[in-house]
Amino acid sequence: MKRFTIACTILAVAFSTLVALSSLRQPETLPLLLADEGGASISDFMLVVLRGKTSVLGQTQADLKEPGPANNKAWAVIQARATIVAGLIDSVLAKQTPEKGEKSSWDEQVAIHRDQFKKLAAAAGKKDLAAATAELKTIKRSCGKCHKPHK
Repeated sequence: MKRFTIACTILAVAFSTLVALSSLRQPETLPLLLADEGGASISDFMLVVLRGKTSVLGQTQADLKEPGPANNKAWAVIQARATIVAGLIDSVLAKQTPEKGEKSSWDEQVAIHRDQFKKLAAAAGKKDLAAATAELKTIKRSCGKCHKPHK
């Protein structure tokens, strides 16, 4: 009976994991999750975090459209996304060196980008729609400052 209970528990956990993985809203996250031993690349980060409506930034932009996040949970999600992206910037972008451009310029742009996401997280923590929307616009306008010298 004990073996049967353990087997059922293992099957339940495995099934729950499969259900959770199949319900991921962003299939683009798979390159980041399944990155080779070298870790996620700059391209992986751009794909998952910044590019398109299903990216983290795209979902955040949709959530911040008027009239703004519906409730405290929606604000918490925006804050969590921004906080996680700031951490990903440190663990992915800060550890990379693009093929083009100066390392000092890259490091400066990475720091600016991290700070922008921290400001977005702070605005979301205060449930400040105007500040969060303004910071999101700042983030979206900053692409060229990095792409021009490094892409």
